[in-house]
Amino acid sequence: MSNLLHTKRVRNKTLLPFSVIHAASQGDEAAICCILKRYEGYIHRLSTPCFYDAAGNLYYFVDEAVRGQLEIKLIARRSSLTGMRYPHTSNSTG
Repeated sequence: MSNLLHTKRVRNKTLLPFSVIHAASQGDEAAICCILKRYEGYIHRLSTPCFYDAAGNLYYFVDEAVRGQLEIKLIARRSSLTGMRYPHTSNSTG
């Protein structure tokens, strides 16, 4: 997928191209992997709780169950975008 390399940058953040999002919504595994990779850090942060033991020491760990649920939810959300109409793809005249 050569379109994965053509991205825009907004305030030091790389945006995913529409073609990748569209391909992921159609079930393209490479595009889904690209989206999961893009949100990997955010998912990691959301699935990392912190705990204190009896001595007051702080511990962090990645809750794999939460991480997996977040990834599944992201994939399901991207898959539900197939029926959406995007402004630049409509055939309106005017």
